[in-house]
Amino acid sequence: MSTDLEQIEAQLRSHFERLADAKRSHNQSLFALEHCLDVNGVREMRHFLSASIQHHGMSARFKYCWLVHAAEHGYTFERLEFWQSFAELTPQWSYFEDRDKLRGWFAEFANQLNGVSPKGRWGQHFHYIAWPITHALLPTDLQVQLAQALYQMRYRIEELIELDDESAGQLLARHVEWPTTRLKHFLEQHELVGCVVRALLEENPSEQSSIYPPTLQRITRDLNAKSQARAWLHDVRRRVSRIRTRFGNPNPRFTLAPPVELATEDVVLEMDRHGVLLQPRLLLQRTGANRWEVQLLVPSFHALINVKPEFRDHLTRVRYRVPAHGDALFLGLSLLSGRPVPRRLDRWPDERSPLLKFTASDIAFDRIVDAECQLQPANIWIFHCIGEVARHLQGQHVRAGQTYIVVSRDVRLIDSLGDPISLGCSGVMAVRLVMPETVGNQLAEALKIAGIALHTSLLIEPIGLRPRQWNEAGIGEWLSTETPMLALNCELDIDAYQIVVNKRLTYEIDCREKPTLIAVRDLPVGCHYVSISALVIQRSAQSTTRTCVATDEIQVYVRNPTTWSPRTQLPAAMVVDVNPPVPSLDDLLAQRVQLRADGNDTRRVTCSLVLTGPIRDEERKYEILSQRLPLLQDTWQARLRDYLRKCDELELLSVSEAMILVDAEDLGTVRVPLLVEMEPLRWAVKRLKSSTMLFLVDEGITDQVEVTFRTFGEPVHVVSIDPRAAVEGIDCTSQSGLYLARTGKLEIAIAVSSESRACQLASLGVDVSRTELSCECTHTQLLDQLRIWSSARTDSFGAKLKRDLVCKKIRDELFRRFCGWKWMNAEHAVEQDCSDDNWRKLESAVGHPPSFAITLSGNWRKNRMDDSFDLRRCLESVATRLRISSDIAMIKLAWLLASTPTSMDGVKLAAVSASDECFRILVRGARLLVLSRELRKEGG
Repeated sequence: MSTDLEQIEAQLRSHFERLADAKRSHNQSLFALEHCLDVNGVREMRHFLSASIQHHGMSARFKYCWLVHAAEHGYTFERLEFWQSFAELTPQWSYFEDRDKLRGWFAEFANQLNGVSPKGRWGQHFHYIAWPITHALLPTDLQVQLAQALYQMRYRIEELIELDDESAGQLLARHVEWPTTRLKHFLEQHELVGCVVRALLEENPSEQSSIYPPTLQRITRDLNAKSQARAWLHDVRRRVSRIRTRFGNPNPRFTLAPPVELATEDVVLEMDRHGVLLQPRLLLQRTGANRWEVQLLVPSFHALINVKPEFRDHLTRVRYRVPAHGDALFLGLSLLSGRPVPRRLDRWPDERSPLLKFTASDIAFDRIVDAECQLQPANIWIFHCIGEVARHLQGQHVRAGQTYIVVSRDVRLIDSLGDPISLGCSGVMAVRLVMPETVGNQLAEALKIAGIALHTSLLIEPIGLRPRQWNEAGIGEWLSTETPMLALNCELDIDAYQIVVNKRLTYEIDCREKPTLIAVRDLPVGCHYVSISALVIQRSAQSTTRTCVATDEIQVYVRNPTTWSPRTQLPAAMVVDVNPPVPSLDDLLAQRVQLRADGNDTRRVTCSLVLTGPIRDEERKYEILSQRLPLLQDTWQARLRDYLRKCDELELLSVSEAMILVDAEDLGTVRVPLLVEMEPLRWAVKRLKSSTMLFLVDEGITDQVEVTFRTFGEPVHVVSIDPRAAVEGIDCTSQSGLYLARTGKLEIAIAVSSESRACQLASLGVDVSRTELSCECTHTQLLDQLRIWSSARTDSFGAKLKRDLVCKKIRDELFRRFCGWKWMNAEHAVEQDCSDDNWRKLESAVGHPPSFAITLSGNWRKNRMDDSFDLRRCLESVATRLRISSDIAMIKLAWLLASTPTSMDGVKLAAVSASDECFRILVRGARLLVLSRELRKEGG
């Protein structure tokens, strides 16, 4: 067997060296999957390796065989337990395994033969399995997902095919919505993704392909075996072929995104280049005989996300409000619904001011939105009445025989145009303008005063498939897959129309019938200006004279279609609000997922957790709750907590996909995907009938893991635990406390309590002596322990109570050191009874001068109803004005210590002496403000 294995090793070594030399000339990376063995050869090699490992261990004589063996497993592996399934293919692996040696051989392969190396967060954390999976090129479980991702961005494929591998990988990664964890890890390898995509898009791969042709043929064959993936890839390839036939090859280079430093004018040009129209539209809706209400149609941002996918994460995290509508906050995710959202306006929007305000800032996003989503300055605004609706016109013109509503801030401009109407919107007045077929002198003079032009000749209207947006002032939005078709109608007798596109291309069309129909073909993505002139042609024997009697111009926006996403629309009959908008499975385990469902109270809603994996087709469903609508957040939190107490975390750790399914019978269902982004090092709890077991799940990310334990009664006393024992399982029945696993900068902590029943109230207390905290503990050490305890997960409600009590004990010890016993006694008294007498004692404990505490309390009472009141700035202002301290850095440090000690720098605190009376007064003043906010003290 050794002889046979040596022959295979020599064959692989020779093949890889030749292939590496050929790839170096094109600066291409080598993959272990690009070997020269067929299916039978791989099977024999695995058989020989399994026999060899028992006698020789993992010998370097056969390192290329081991690399191919690992890469082959990475190609077919579909589960999270890489090494467990690898051991099934390699008997005796569990006894003779050496992951370090295998990783070293992969690194040597990368250095000597220009092999590919793992990159991104995946490569940094999963030090071992990242190598074989990266060298597997495109694993089988990702092939369908990659084909779907390419299909979803097929309308931007012309950009992707002309970018380099790194940029192409970045572009594709930005466009994938809600990727699975496996796909997300794969997309982090930008250069690898670009290389694979470029090769897959070739109909007939040549010898110059970046991937070894037999390997590429194998991947393509496996991908084509999946019917849906084959159809998707076929459509994308067909589009690539059409692009190259139409434009030739190569195409112009594209950029991924504009620089952040763009000016406002450049941002508008950037949107014009992509044909994205984000301007909100104003609409008047009739509500009575002479009453109308103003609505703002907030545009869908899906077109923007299609060209700037980096903004998707920002929209899923933020909420927005419409200042002219009120203070209500709306989900940023709702802007991806695919259709405009109407919002009734209580006041007229300010000019040159963004119509949408977001709760968080992003420089590039804000510059685009602020430039596009605003009301342009004007003296008047004209709305064309069509039935019960009046639509806003971009220009200031009217036509005979039509009815309009004219709105202005200055009633003197419009009072002679018609009868006033009620808008229900403050800041403007409105009149109803009825245009007769023949305009008299009096009306013409009134139109002139208002600044309204009268269009009587040329009318342009879209026909056929209606554009996505259209305004009678001549702004329309079409998709790149559509042909803008227009009907031209002129009231005068004319002979021809002259059409000028973008001031360059000129066409002339005879006017043989009315209306004249035209189609503007082959417009690329972007904003185009189409000028149309009505001509009267006079011909004589000597010359031909063309006279323009009417002209008009329209803007044609052409953009790529937006890709469909499973979460683009929510059922109108049931609205589900989830926070965070894109939760992870870790958020669910830590009970950070807030969910609310509103709808018809005659329907029941059922919330279930749906898990997929470790085998992809294996789907399990667990009901969390079932009740009548509406579902409130408090109810959800309580039922989720009950479910997590009983669930098996080890099972959750093995899933490949997860989601929350909200089912409300005939009202529809909403699926909330949970990002399965498990940390490579984490704790898992398994509850048995008579005990609770705690397991350390280690994906082999590092060589050294430190495991420690702290009891609730001695929260700073550290006890070391053998990591191997933690991996095998710790019985926590008699060892309640905090378990911490630490490696490098990664820390994973969990607090476990042996009391499983909340009714055992006597056992929920924590007796932490002051001696335990003060014994040889520096300020920095106390801060470190407080941070560890505060960030720890809990396995039960009892553990959460105990953890919070421990955190309070540590915080109290910190405050005692800097505030003193007198202050702490006064603070505890206020916490027990927030009476005026106790509060005055707390104010007097702040220290000299007494005016410092009095002024702080006075400022709080004065501004307590103002949500924008900044307590830290109040502390800075009062402390500097009363000459307590002029050192702003020291004041900020005192505020951090008093409000959020876990976020402060322990090194800076160590440099401050606890006996510094000035700093002690600042900390006590800061605590006074914090307690005022927490206890909502209003004062006498």
